[in-house]
Amino acid sequence: MTTSVSAQALREMVRQILTEVIAEEIDGRVGSTSGTTLPRAKRESVTIASQADLDRAVQRILKEAQDPAGRSAIERGDLAFVLVAEPSTREMGQAPVVHRVEKGAVTERHVRAAAEAGAVIVTARRVVITPLARDRSRSMGVLIRKDS
Repeated sequence: MTTSVSAQALREMVRQILTEVIAEEIDGRVGSTSGTTLPRAKRESVTIASQADLDRAVQRILKEAQDPAGRSAIERGDLAFVLVAEPSTREMGQAPVVHRVEKGAVTERHVRAAAEAGAVIVTARRVVITPLARDRSRSMGVLIRKDS
């Protein structure tokens, strides 16, 4: 069961994590120039290639923050979440996954399915894209292209 997280709460968590990561990078540079080594935080890799990945990452952070020791470790910077860039399908020599819609309308359901599959939606010329589908595609990072 997935619980939803408000946009404001998600923004605040991302802001905190970015602040910690930037501070670590600055501390790392200062430590390396002064000749002293600073203790490294425990790092957990996070890959976000779809909405489902983002949901799992947020749930992992929330779970860790529920425990007082885990929350304290996050706040002190002893536990850091590191975004891992996934190679694109083009970099791996594979063609991107394409969900094709030939007639009718592209709906939010199409967008969610494409996001889970890491796919691009390609539509025929006369296919309509619903406003909700367009908004959802922006928020989930799904590309919708019309065939020419």
